[in-house]
Amino acid sequence: MLDLQGHQASLDDAIAQLAAWMDLASTRLSEDDLVVLMGIGAALYREGLRNRS
Repeated sequence: MLDLQGHQASLDDAIAQLAAWMDLASTRLSEDDLVVLMGIGAALYREGLRNRS
């Protein structure tokens, strides 16, 4: 959806934004929520590493 609006964020930007949001929301998120979000962040990080190779 953001791509349709012309938003061009890199994977690094997405990871940084996710980490910042997780930090701000950590008191409102369950442990399970945090685990899922960390998995998403890890997948984004691995994809970024693959793209750099």
